Amino acid sequence: MIAKFHETNDKLLLLHELYGRLDLSKSDYDLLRRYLSGFEGERKFLDVMGEIDGVVVLWDIYLEDYSAQFDFLVLAGQYVFHFDVKHYSGVYAYRDGLFKSANGRVNKRLMMQLTASEVGLKQFLLKHGFHYKVTSRVVFMNESFQLIGDTDKYILFYYDLGRVVDYLKGNAGICEDMMRLSEALIAHHGDDSKFYNTDDYDMDDIKPGIRCPKCRRVGMIRDVKGHKYQCRCGHRVSNREAVDIVYRMLELFRVDKIRKCDLNRHLEMPNRTLQRILSKHYIKKGINRGIYYEKK
Repeated sequence: MIAKFHETNDKLLLLHELYGRLDLSKSDYDLLRRYLSGFEGERKFLDVMGEIDGVVVLWDIYLEDYSAQFDFLVLAGQYVFHFDVKHYSGVYAYRDGLFKSANGRVNKRLMMQLTASEVGLKQFLLKHGFHYKVTSRVVFMNESFQLIGDTDKYILFYYDLGRVVDYLKGNAGICEDMMRLSEALIAHHGDDSKFYNTDDYDMDDIKPGIRCPKCRRVGMIRDVKGHKYQCRCGHRVSNREAVDIVYRMLELFRVDKIRKCDLNRHLEMPNRTLQRILSKHYIKKGINRGIYYEKK
């Protein structure tokens, strides 16, 4: 049972939407690249965990009061399993808790963060009256990743997940107390966007157009009949879906009052068609040239 899915914060969503529309700063580009790589690894992990019946899976929990962040928490039997999922690639050396990449960069924090988050989770359980054991592991999900050096019981690889799944299945069975714990963790999940510092951009400089929800390319065009927008990858969305996509994008761009002209800069939709969709699915505000639209 997947009790909570990951939700990308608005700062990262903004970078994801700006990518391909203007040139991101190097720091923002690197931040987005790291996030997307990590997200890919977490999706792979979820594909495995999501198939297990009788356990509770929470994807992305941040306990702000305890400074503890968790990629995945899995509740099974008398345990809360904490999995810190990584999608590193290339060759790394591991010794005395330190990871060193081929280019010489050293990561001192990975195992320290794993331990610190486990301590925070144990404190949370104690404070809220839950009696579960906690086990933490780092999981490397990229098949191209190679680790040489010391062995460590706290480190798993994608090919180890088979025995993890077998163990979890052997402890399957969701009880009322597990559901209460799941609800408590979700209720105390905090906003992690404060950890992401991004640069400011001039929204007048962005490349207009609709981004394909499937392949993420900007530039969907209306088909001959004018009923749908189509991408080069073959994916199609309805006129209504296209309006919703652009409206959400403008919200991310922090457009205060979204007008019809703001939408049509990206849609290039006949005025009559756009007006019909807005009248049916959005709330009209203001008068004359000050008219803007809000979601119902």
